[in-house]
Amino acid sequence: MAQIETFDARGELRILDHFPDHLAPCSTPHPAPLASFWTNGFQSELTRAGAEGSLDGVKADVVVIGTGVTGTMAADRLVEVLAEEERVAGDDGGKVKVVVLEAREFCSGATGRNGGHLTPLPRLEFAALVKKDGVEDAIRAVKLEDEAVRFVVETCKREGWTDDVDLVEGGTTHFFKGAAHEAHAKAELAAAEQAGIDNSSLVWYNTEQALEKFGASVYSAVQMPAGNLYPLKLVTKVFQRAQRKAATSNTVSISLYTNAAVERYIIHATNAYTSHLIPSLSAGPHRIVPTRGQVISAVPLPSSNPHSTSAFSSTSGAHYFFQRPDGGPIILGGARVDAGKPYEFGVTDDSRVNEKVGEGLRKYLGEEFPTVFRGEGRGVEVEREWTGIMGYTLSGDPLVGKVYDKEGNPVEGQYLSAGYSGHGMVRAPLCGRVIADIVLSDFLKKEFEIPEWLPKHFITRSNMPEPVELVANGGAGGKVEEGKGSKCTII
Repeated sequence: MAQIETFDARGELRILDHFPDHLAPCSTPHPAPLASFWTNGFQSELTRAGAEGSLDGVKADVVVIGTGVTGTMAADRLVEVLAEEERVAGDDGGKVKVVVLEAREFCSGATGRNGGHLTPLPRLEFAALVKKDGVEDAIRAVKLEDEAVRFVVETCKREGWTDDVDLVEGGTTHFFKGAAHEAHAKAELAAAEQAGIDNSSLVWYNTEQALEKFGASVYSAVQMPAGNLYPLKLVTKVFQRAQRKAATSNTVSISLYTNAAVERYIIHATNAYTSHLIPSLSAGPHRIVPTRGQVISAVPLPSSNPHSTSAFSSTSGAHYFFQRPDGGPIILGGARVDAGKPYEFGVTDDSRVNEKVGEGLRKYLGEEFPTVFRGEGRGVEVEREWTGIMGYTLSGDPLVGKVYDKEGNPVEGQYLSAGYSGHGMVRAPLCGRVIADIVLSDFLKKEFEIPEWLPKHFITRSNMPEPVELVANGGAGGKVEEGKGSKCTII
C-alpha cells in the first residue's frame, strides 16, 4: 500500500502505512494519568462517586461503561425516556436500574482531556465524503455535527448552564497556506452547496484581513459557526440532570460507580479502550486503535494577549486551539506529526507526554501569529501539559449500534458507540443518545428508526463492508486491506 501523508479537515494526519493492523487488546486506563487543565481546574462532585466499597450485590438492568460525553448522554437519554414510561419495570419488578461504571475518576478519559471544541467540519471535506459514503450519508454527516452543536448549545441555554460550562459561541477559523489549499476548500464547500447544504454563515478573510483581524501570517481564512466549552463541567451537569430526573421517577433509577472494574456490560462507551472488553476490535477492518493526543495550556503575556473568542485550526491542519474567556489561557493541541512514526498510534499511556510533540506545540503560535506571539517564550508561558487517549478507526467514523459476533449475529445485550477518531465532541453527544435509543428499542420492544441526521453507515450491522479511507485531496481511497486482523464482522 502506498504511503499517504495528507491532512484532512479535522487536522488529522492520515498515514495508513503506520496505522496498526493487529494490536493486542487495549489495556485498562493508566491508573495515574497527568492532570489536564480541565480536571485540575474543576473538582466535579462526581469525581469519585461510588468509588468506595464493592460492586457485589449491585443489580442493573442497563449498564453504561464510561462517563465521557457518550456515556453521560446515553445515561441521560435512558433516564429521560424511561421516566416517562408508566408501565415499565426492571427484571426484579421494580424500577429499571441504570448503572454507570467508570474505570478511573468521573470523566477522566478523552472528554476530560481534550481541547474543548464544538467545531462541525464535514462541509470542508464534503466531496471526499461523497466519494467515500455517498451523497446521502455525506449530507447526514454535515447534519449530525451541526445538530450536535445546536443540541449542546440549546441545552446549555435552556437549562441555564451557559456560564456554568463556560460556553463561548465564537466560531472556528480555519487557515489556508496557499491558493491551492484555499481552492480545495472552496471546491469542497461548493460540492456541499450543490447538495443543498447552507454555507451562508461562513465568513472569508484574505491575507491582509486575516493579518489585521487575527495577527495570522496566512494566505486566507474562513470562519464558521462553532463554540467551545469546559467539557468536564458539561458532562457533570448532564449526569446530575439525569440523577435529579431519576430521583423523582417511579420507573427508573441511576447509580454511578467510579474506579470500578467490570466483567458484564451492555453499552460500551469506552472509545479508545473498547478492545479491552471486546478484544476482537483490536484487529480487523473495523478495529479501534488507541491513539495519544497532546494538549498544552499557555498563558499569554500581557503584550501578547489576543483576547480572542474564535477557535482556530492551523494552515497545516495539525494544530487547533482556542482562548479561555476573558483573555485566559490558550488551550492548544495537535502536533502529532512531530512525534514521528507511528504518530502515537497504539499508545495508551496518558501519564506522560511526548517531548517532540511538546516542542511542536510550543513553537506553533509564534510561527502562525508572528505579530501577536513574539519575544521571550513566544509571548506565552506554558502552565500545564497533558495527554489523552483517542479511539481511531480506518474510516475516521465511529461504530454505533449492536455488537456482532464472527458469524454476523448480534450478541444479546451488547452495544457500543466508539471510535470517534479525534472528533468526538461534535459526534458523541448525539451518538450517545442514539445508542441509548437502540437499547430502549430492544428493552421496550419498539422499532428503532435511524435519525435523519445520522449517517447510516455509522450503524453496526451484520456483514459490514470494509471501510473506505477518507483522504484530503477531495477523493477517497479504496477498500482498506484487512491485513493480519481477524476475519470477524464486528467482534
